[in-house]
Amino acid sequence: MEFIFPEYLPEINDLNGDSNKIYVTTFREMNEKSEIIVLDLNGNIIKTCYVPKASLSNIQKGKFYYLVDKEEDEVWELHSVNL
Repeated sequence: MEFIFPEYLPEINDLNGDSNKIYVTTFREMNEKSEIIVLDLNGNIIKTCYVPKASLSNIQKGKFYYLVDKEEDEVWELHSVNL
């Protein structure tokens, strides 16, 4: 099997919509956190924020929810961050 990797990644990693806002997750990182750009429905930037990197996450009502695997306790923890 031959893998082909593009020279550049796209700017947008994920899109979510909720509460008349668009949440754009990018590939940019700062201090091991992922960038989320909050837009209004016209595409104007409201703010930019950084949230913990997570493989399982969702955005609802202005909050970023994500799961943290606590391997030593063999449990998953649900965390949230206000956007």
